[in-house]
Amino acid sequence: MPSQAPADKNNGLNNPAPREPRGAGPFWFVETLIGYLVTGAMIMSSLCIFVILVIGVIDTTGRAFFNSPFIGAVEISEALLAVAIFSALGYLQKTGGHVVVDVFSNGYGPRLKKFATLVILAATLAVLGFLLWRSGVGALNAYRTNDVSAGFLRVPIWLAKIFTTVGLGVAVAEAARELARATLGFAPQGRGPTKDESDPAQNSTMEKL
Repeated sequence: MPSQAPADKNNGLNNPAPREPRGAGPFWFVETLIGYLVTGAMIMSSLCIFVILVIGVIDTTGRAFFNSPFIGAVEISEALLAVAIFSALGYLQKTGGHVVVDVFSNGYGPRLKKFATLVILAATLAVLGFLLWRSGVGALNAYRTNDVSAGFLRVPIWLAKIFTTVGLGVAVAEAARELARATLGFAPQGRGPTKDESDPAQNSTMEKL
């Protein structure tokens, strides 16, 4: 009876579906940290949407059956909507959920596609960075002047602006992460530093990070 050789952990016999390399070093740590921030910001956005829906149901029910609307429903919903939108930008960037027009890019070669990706990511980072700067200035001014909504319920607008700035900060960090990955030859929307086997020089550079 022929004996079976023990499974070799290095040749993949006991793991027929190879996993993405986890990587090591500071680059992987930063990627993991930004991933947690993006997920946390998306959870915040989802909670804001949920609260808006609950407020809408309570307000509509109160008006229809009890002639008693939810005081401050509009003001609270507006503030939460702004937070929800900007908190989701990082996740949208990470998943590549932006509107893409690929009329011309379908005919690009590999080098031109890489160059176009770098240009687009750099432009995205610049725009998000500008929005973060202006949002931060607005949030700081709103906090100093105690900016609140004009209505029956005084909703702190400055607080919503601070959370909006935080969401933009997460989006900027994600855009910077993707630009760094693309510069080093990795897929921008990857979960971690997955190597591009077609470029050994870039793989060697990534392993040293």
